[in-house]
Amino acid sequence: MEGSSGVLSFGLKEALSLLEQGLLPKPTCEELSKLFRKSGKEGDGEFALCLYRYVCERGLETHSVLGNHLIPLLACFKHLYYAHEVFNKLSHPSEWSCYCLISGYIKIGKPHLAFDIYDQLHCRDSSAHISGHIIVALLKVCRHLKEFKRAIRLHADILRVDLLASNSYVGSILISLYSKFGLPAIAQQVFNELFDKDVVSWNALISGYIEQGLAVEALRCFEDMQNNGISPNATTFVCALKACCRIKVLSRGQEIHSDIEKMALQVEFPMVGNALVDMYIKCGSLEMAQYMFNHLSHRDIVTWNSMITGFAEQGRGEEGLKCFEQMKPRGILPDPITLASSLKACTTITALHEGSVIHAEVERLGLLEKDLYLGSALIDMYAKTGLLSRAQEVFDKLPLRGIVAWTALIAGYAVVGSFEKTLICLDQMQFEGFIPNNITLIWCLKACQSPGAGNKGIEIHAEIERRGMLDHDLVGNTLVDMYAKCGLVDKACQTFDKLPLKDVVSWTALMVGFVQIGESGNAFRFFDQMVMQGIRPNAVTFSVVLSACIRIGIFSKCRTYFEAMRDDFGIISGLEHTNCVAYLLSHAGQVENALAMINLFPNLVAWQSVLGACRRLGNTDFGKEAFRHLIH
Repeated sequence: MEGSSGVLSFGLKEALSLLEQGLLPKPTCEELSKLFRKSGKEGDGEFALCLYRYVCERGLETHSVLGNHLIPLLACFKHLYYAHEVFNKLSHPSEWSCYCLISGYIKIGKPHLAFDIYDQLHCRDSSAHISGHIIVALLKVCRHLKEFKRAIRLHADILRVDLLASNSYVGSILISLYSKFGLPAIAQQVFNELFDKDVVSWNALISGYIEQGLAVEALRCFEDMQNNGISPNATTFVCALKACCRIKVLSRGQEIHSDIEKMALQVEFPMVGNALVDMYIKCGSLEMAQYMFNHLSHRDIVTWNSMITGFAEQGRGEEGLKCFEQMKPRGILPDPITLASSLKACTTITALHEGSVIHAEVERLGLLEKDLYLGSALIDMYAKTGLLSRAQEVFDKLPLRGIVAWTALIAGYAVVGSFEKTLICLDQMQFEGFIPNNITLIWCLKACQSPGAGNKGIEIHAEIERRGMLDHDLVGNTLVDMYAKCGLVDKACQTFDKLPLKDVVSWTALMVGFVQIGESGNAFRFFDQMVMQGIRPNAVTFSVVLSACIRIGIFSKCRTYFEAMRDDFGIISGLEHTNCVAYLLSHAGQVENALAMINLFPNLVAWQSVLGACRRLGNTDFGKEAFRHLIH
């Protein structure tokens, strides 16, 4: 072909038209390559296709230089079918053209064709050099689609060409991939094999441990990284703060906060400020979270959501709603997470009016049809504020009912003691194809905690056994509690014996059952066994054993437990404990001592106990005093 500079002097379409009419000299390969680049810069996909046809008509697509320029151009405009045709005709496609074709297929959601291209490369030349870009693109697909076998094959290719020695980013992606697959030990092994361990690879290892719930290991890596002379960046600090959240180590979080302050990262990177607020909330220091929040130069929707959620989860609903009200004047529009958290804040303080206003906002934005979690939060709010009819209305309007929505409705009926409606919901839920999770079954068991409901509880127990859910401590404890409160103490004991982990809640639940059927002696026996096994009783446990003392009228034992609660276990007595002791004191004729006890926690129940004892004993003086307090 003879060269001419004329073709580059015209616009793209005009130049092509003149070429096709033979009015311009045949362009050189260099000129055609420049036309390809010009087409890509001007974003003209239609011209790129015309140029492809022009080249093919002249059999030039097999030219090594032109073909390797044409593939990226066509892939850029998603003409992947034609790009693939050129690829098939080239004897030596370049690494860049291969990458463009592979990433093109990944972008349009056809990763299987991307892997086909990679396999073709190996079929053509098994010793071909593997591009790090291609490997990274395919590893990311494996991570996203959980293609474990493909990932293993890619890892083998990486090791074969010793790519880890020259490309630490490939190593970082491999570490992230194995963490995603739940294989932190292999991720650590890949990290150990890296020649150059930079901040990116350390971050991949730390975030991988966090993803697997291994926060202690993540913090160990954070320290090792610094000991090895690698300075953490904003991403590292965010990961370290997440690890502190997981295991609630406030002191370590404060140390990390100090390092962040020295580098002023919370000013430059909003995600660091958000992570600090979240860390203080999750570690139980709302005051420090509020301080951080107030002093952040940049507060986005994530920051506001963290504060509202934190207040709601810690029962400080008024402050959560105050945050919600302050958002809009500052130009921050609420998202579904904001609205759901604000509804939770309403639930904690029974703020029905505010909850209804948020409901109206949800309806106005049309979010109820789009966000399952938000619908569930609305159901939960109405159910827990006592408006189950409204909760049912919201539930019935949901276009899609997820397990969370069903559980919120079931919990609402269970809380108000509506045994029949709770179980009707459970049956309907299963009929619609939803499998109850452990939380759903716990609420159903709570609904069965009354005499006469034991048979349904036994059915639910069978389902729990069949699905191997007894290992979950909340499920096991609720089962024991359900049988105990139904008066089925033998069943409670059998379930208790099967529990893999017996904590203070399960022991106490069993004691409740014995007290209810009048077997206080067994309640005392189990209390002694629990203490001997090193399990510390809590305030509820002592309420149960003190109630057992009342059942059989043993004052001396009651006083022993009351003193042990304070002296041996450091538990401060509450209203219920004081009432038990006051009752036994007054009925043992020690009315004056009983009055001294009641003065610590004056209440209606205690004064009624003293009045009843005074009437039985004929003690008119103390009886008159008790009566005056009752009237007051």
